[in-house]
Amino acid sequence: MKKRLKVILMWCAVIILLAASLKLNAHVMFNVRRWAVMIILLCLTAISFRPLTFLWGKWKGYGNCIECLLFLIVIFVASFLSIKNEAVFCYKKYKVIHAPPHQISQYGKHFIVGYDSFDEVKDLVLSGSIGGVYVAGKNATGKNRSQIRKEIKAIQDIRKEQGLPPLFIATDQEGGVVSRLSPPLTRFPSMSSILEYNQTNYQQVAHYAALQAIELSDMGINLNFSPVVDLKIPQPNHHLNQRTMLYSRAISSDHRIVTIAALTYCRELREFGIFPTLKHFPGLGRVREDTHLLPGILNRDETFLKENDWQPFIQVTRQTDAFMMIGHVRLDRIDHINLASYSTAVIQGIIRGKMKFDGIIITDDLNMGAISRNGEEIGKIAVKALNAGADLLLFSYNGNQYYPAMYEVIKAANKNRLNTLRIHQSSVRLEKTAWKLPGAVEKSDFQVELISKHPFRHGDLLSRLFYQIKPGPEGRIRDKRLCLRYPGL
Repeated sequence: MKKRLKVILMWCAVIILLAASLKLNAHVMFNVRRWAVMIILLCLTAISFRPLTFLWGKWKGYGNCIECLLFLIVIFVASFLSIKNEAVFCYKKYKVIHAPPHQISQYGKHFIVGYDSFDEVKDLVLSGSIGGVYVAGKNATGKNRSQIRKEIKAIQDIRKEQGLPPLFIATDQEGGVVSRLSPPLTRFPSMSSILEYNQTNYQQVAHYAALQAIELSDMGINLNFSPVVDLKIPQPNHHLNQRTMLYSRAISSDHRIVTIAALTYCRELREFGIFPTLKHFPGLGRVREDTHLLPGILNRDETFLKENDWQPFIQVTRQTDAFMMIGHVRLDRIDHINLASYSTAVIQGIIRGKMKFDGIIITDDLNMGAISRNGEEIGKIAVKALNAGADLLLFSYNGNQYYPAMYEVIKAANKNRLNTLRIHQSSVRLEKTAWKLPGAVEKSDFQVELISKHPFRHGDLLSRLFYQIKPGPEGRIRDKRLCLRYPGL
């Protein structure tokens, strides 16, 4: 009985390792992929001795030999898949690194990537392989503002020397639970908390946005993935939606309040040279699934959505040059096959067509579970998104996914499977937008001095953050003093 229990446990271990080897390229495994390959191979090697010594040596009979052989075959398959997945990734990375420079620069401008190693992302910038960099919390850990600013300046200087427009330097600094650069930046509360007690207090929203923009701009960030304009629809605590935390991030259930607040916020960010991003079209407020894990499903009538959930997107993009982020949600009544982030029916039919939006469209992070669990390789999704009309492909969680995605884009281009007209139109939009970055707000136009700072605390009715903007060499002053009050926090 004990021997049989050991065999069952060994079978369970091998099956788990086999499943892990099949999912090495999934978003949840990507950061530990190489270590995982080594661990899987070591475990499989150790386990493979057991059937030879335990099963074969001590058990007799034809049936036990067959079981032993099956056991070894499964171990071999798991080992082969682990090595194959890593070999395929290395091959695609090699092909991208050695691809023709004109193709890399032509298609690289459509990628914004996160990074673990600053040296690696610097190499991508040197080769003109990307159009932007995503700065995550892990990139700020243990660093102060000047260190991060120095790194950003280094890669922007490379672009300047190359005669290229600046990179989009992006982050998620919404305030509240999504504040990727806090610390070292100030952790502001969410925008919804400002309007919690007074839903028409848009002057405080303006001050809030200005304070946030000052810190981001001073560090070198020029693209912020905020504001969240999904409606704050009450949803039951669903087991498939544990990480979005949308109810604490969304501004209001009233699309009119969301529109005015978002418009105020976007205008303030643009005053400081930062592009805001409206997210997540077509809206996550009515979606039960967590797109970090699974594809979202939105099964509502288009007319209803246009009159409610889409109003902030429509109204704000008509009055600002904010970017629009497309979420990994399937609009069942419009395109029941493709997610919105790579759906031609959604991007061309609704956003470009009916909404008349000609600004920058960026996908939500393509590393998310909604993509990896949708049954297609990430590279093919990237090709679909570009063909649908997306301008920027975001790989924020792990920038290494850039290589298989770029490999498939180049492969599609060589086989004439890219929509050249849409790629050209997208390139024109990106070039036009990127050249706005240096002249939006020159660093010499203002200097920032932190006068006093008090931490935001629950129950502190008079928490305030004071900044004074002093005139720079050109003598221009936007505001003499900005004061932000948060009642009831």
